[in-house]
Amino acid sequence: MLLRIGAAFAGPGFADSVAASGRAVRAIAPESIACPVLMVWAEHDAMAPLSCARDMNGRLLDSELAVIGGVGHTPMIESPDEFNRAVLSFTASRR
Repeated sequence: MLLRIGAAFAGPGFADSVAASGRAVRAIAPESIACPVLMVWAEHDAMAPLSCARDMNGRLLDSELAVIGGVGHTPMIESPDEFNRAVLSFTASRR
């Protein structure tokens, strides 16, 4: 598992994308986002704690927070089936 996660972080442009996402998060006004938002979060994310997700979820106008238990920062890699279920459920409910 660790090797799969490490390989995902080793791709070209990864460090730049992390820096860009940090800038975007600080610049955003969640209250201004009018479209539906699904936030998929990991229960044990040490880089972006669940409390951050709960705060953001409370500030968004139309959002759903799906928490994937037992995983760290990369739920899409650590628990792909549960991640996909959350995304498919969200999109199906918004039709």
